[in-house]
Amino acid sequence: MRMNMKAILLSFCTVLLGVNTLFASEEPQDTSLPSDLYSEIIDLYNEVRSTPELTMSIVDSLIENYYSIANPTEKGMMNEVKGDCFYMFSQYDSALFYFSEARMLFESTLDSAAIAINSVYTAEIYIETGVHESAALHLFTAQEYFEAKGDSIGLVDVKFALSILYFDRSEFSISLKYAEECLSLTRNSGNEEFLPSTYTQLSNVHLALGNIDEAENFALLAVEKNHEFRTGEMERAYALVALADVFNSRGKYEEALPLLDSALVYAEVVGDSYAVIYEKNSRARNAHGQGRLDEAWAHLDSAMTLSTETKALAGLRFSVHTAIELSRAEGDFEKALMYTDSLDAMTMNLLNDDFEFISLSNDFRKERAETRELKQQMQIDDLTLQRNTALLFLTLLVAFGAGIAWFFQFRANQRVTKMNAALEDRNKMISKQNARLDEQTKSLIENQRLLKKSNADKDKLLTLISHDLRSPVAQVKSIAELVLKGAIEGDELIAFFERINESTDKSLANLTEVLVWARSQMDKGMSSNVEAVDAKAAVANAYQLIEADYQAKEVEFICKCPDPSPKVYCDESHLGIILRNLLSNALKFSHRGSEVHVRLRMDGAWVHFMVEDRGVGMPEEVRQKIFEHGERVTAHGTENEAGTGTGLQLVHEFTQANGGMLEITSEEGEGTSIGVSFRKA
Repeated sequence: MRMNMKAILLSFCTVLLGVNTLFASEEPQDTSLPSDLYSEIIDLYNEVRSTPELTMSIVDSLIENYYSIANPTEKGMMNEVKGDCFYMFSQYDSALFYFSEARMLFESTLDSAAIAINSVYTAEIYIETGVHESAALHLFTAQEYFEAKGDSIGLVDVKFALSILYFDRSEFSISLKYAEECLSLTRNSGNEEFLPSTYTQLSNVHLALGNIDEAENFALLAVEKNHEFRTGEMERAYALVALADVFNSRGKYEEALPLLDSALVYAEVVGDSYAVIYEKNSRARNAHGQGRLDEAWAHLDSAMTLSTETKALAGLRFSVHTAIELSRAEGDFEKALMYTDSLDAMTMNLLNDDFEFISLSNDFRKERAETRELKQQMQIDDLTLQRNTALLFLTLLVAFGAGIAWFFQFRANQRVTKMNAALEDRNKMISKQNARLDEQTKSLIENQRLLKKSNADKDKLLTLISHDLRSPVAQVKSIAELVLKGAIEGDELIAFFERINESTDKSLANLTEVLVWARSQMDKGMSSNVEAVDAKAAVANAYQLIEADYQAKEVEFICKCPDPSPKVYCDESHLGIILRNLLSNALKFSHRGSEVHVRLRMDGAWVHFMVEDRGVGMPEEVRQKIFEHGERVTAHGTENEAGTGTGLQLVHEFTQANGGMLEITSEEGEGTSIGVSFRKA
């Protein structure tokens, strides 16, 4: 049986690439040499076992056109490819010639890798021609190289060839050992393209040992993996024959026959004479099992004739084994004895060669290498023992020194422990003092916060008093001055006193609101008494308190409110403070003779109060300070009116306290629009 060399050749070509580059740098190349010659030869290595006739034609063309100008590596590769073509045609003499030519060229470049591969090629020929001594010599030489290099791919091919060699010598147990080693190496290397050939060989060996179940499993795997990895017609032919042999052994002759027909087609397509011999032996057993004895012997005679013509001694021995098997099945023991004598004669020739000596020499070489390794290991063990002894002595010294050091360290630790205890007591005392300081610091911070809040509340109170009490008192003062001057008499005087009385009532009411608010701030912070408040009335009340200021500055107040007036949910006193502050601010920053507009608008669940003026406006940074950072900002009005800087802060806080929204838009020099919104009642 033959194995596809494709995977191992890829490894081989990788090695040769460095050599080829070396020669290319040392030897001047003819410009007519194609740059891809090397790659073309590599492709031929991959194709030779599937299309040997086409490959032979291509390599002959390459030799004719480029051999004279190629470097030694390329020449050797051309010869090797041509030798492999002859091997596929079972023309062993020609194959050996070209393999020998390739080997001499590889030896001239000292290329050990190429020589090892060449040895495997040559060994395959010697196996099939029955020259086991030379086959073993070449295989063990290649094995030694691959083992030294750790080349598992090369070892796969060597182990496979050794399994074939021992199978041909009928030493099936040794053949099985090498086949199993080949399978293990194949799986470990990851080159699954070797699996079909390996499974086929395992099937053949197990069948020879009588393990029919194992033989069938491996044969089925071989066919499956050949199809999966597309490893070629040659390997498919061998796998199909192996499976057919298993079916023949089980008496399934009808199932085996189609397999043999397919195998013969593949073998003839490839031109592999050895595969044809293998197939004819299986076909002979198939026909014999079905009682077609003449047909069986005709197939077997054809196999023997082809073996003789191609000098395939391994194929002849295999065919003689089959003849002995069929003769015994027919009960023709005389004929069986004749074939047995022929087989013994061939076996005697094998036994008279130096195969056993070479095999023993290889075993001796391995044992000698193992002995050297054992001696080296013993020397290493002795050195390790000496080192460990020295380390033990040193460890004891270190331990003794460590004991002394520990004693002094223990004494020192006792002193340190006492000092640490004293320091710990000191630290506890300091920690208590720090805790008291922390409490005092927290108390100071809280007092500072309360003081700041008190100052803020004071400022707000001043603002409320300024806005809500100053205007009514100013009205009373103005009327009193008119009365004192005698400018008012009679009924007009009574009307003025009624206004004074009304203004005084409102001032008292506002003062009451301010005091209530101030008390709430001092007691528990701002709180709201939410109720339904008439929006229009709230605006009118707020304006009435500062109407005199509007008239004095000749600013027209314009209020637009829907009819009927909407009601809002909020604290009535808070709403009054909000509106009075907004109207006062609008007046303060309006120019004399201008207008202030108040618009009430409903939007779904909300009522919006919009207070707009056409005054000086408010810069953006001032707006941010008041409404985003909560800072006090004091500014004089258009006629230098003073302020406390807390009016809009109050508006912001009272609006939030009543669940409202505040919105402000202002443009410097154009005016300001401030809107407050509360939920509709």
